[in-house]
Amino acid sequence: MQLSISRTPPLRHLMSRIGSATYRFNTILVGLESVAAERGDAGAIAVSWTKPNGPAQAKNAATQARSFACAGAIVLAADVFDSYIREVAEEDWLSFDNDVVDIATKAITRPKEKGGAYSVAERAMALSEDVGVDDLTSIALIDLFSKWRNVVAHSSDRNPKIDSNSRHVLLEQSGQISKSHAHLRVDLAIRNFESRAVPVPKEVTSLVANAVRFAKSIDEAAVRRVSSTTQEIEDVAEALLRRFFLKRGATSARSIVADLWQGEESRRFMGLIKLMGSLGISESSKPISAVLRANYVSELCALTRDQFEHRYLIP
Repeated sequence: MQLSISRTPPLRHLMSRIGSATYRFNTILVGLESVAAERGDAGAIAVSWTKPNGPAQAKNAATQARSFACAGAIVLAADVFDSYIREVAEEDWLSFDNDVVDIATKAITRPKEKGGAYSVAERAMALSEDVGVDDLTSIALIDLFSKWRNVVAHSSDRNPKIDSNSRHVLLEQSGQISKSHAHLRVDLAIRNFESRAVPVPKEVTSLVANAVRFAKSIDEAAVRRVSSTTQEIEDVAEALLRRFFLKRGATSARSIVADLWQGEESRRFMGLIKLMGSLGISESSKPISAVLRANYVSELCALTRDQFEHRYLIP
């Protein structure tokens, strides 16, 4: 059994929340087409979209619902991405620079006259620079993405603007962005944002797809940096196991180990495999890290319960 890291727990969380966002979002849009075509009332719920004004009312209901879905999708996705930035920076085994961690987790800010709180795009850039990912176009799209989220969710900013550098990059790379994002019109997206309009479906799906792709690139670079050799991936596995038991406290940790050490060694083996999977170390067809030694888990199983607890600093 070859165990490796293919994604961090923060990326798994992001993917579970918005990884299939485009598919789910398009499902909603297809359903709304049925409403607009007066095929929405099938009796499953006691709602009619056609009375009393017939087709016009059905079409209007679908249009309003589409805007609602777009607003909800961009707010959810931006918040999940924001959480990813914070959570991946807090994974101490990834060894981000302390200053980068402070910026990404919003532990520090700047005086108002020097820019105030770091934006989502700035926090994303801090991570990317630390791991050597050079992608200013994605950062610029993230700036638009996160600030459009704020426009949709809040009403206080009457004159929303993206960073001037972001605007320059987006307009300069508009042709490439159009090719990469199903003919997204960057100039129109910026105008829609600045006019405080709710993003249209293509704008939502393109901005979400960019954020997911960026998170994957950060994840891959960060994991490879610390676990590209057999010794490094073993050191990471040890650190993750120690942290797992430390976070649970002595009583809970001892209870987990006691359960693992009940029964046959084969049960212990599968229990440790499951535990390591929850920490991001599992079998994968697309490993990012090096592969753990084939007998690593077997060696853990061969330990006595006391030896295992001593190894992972369980008091």
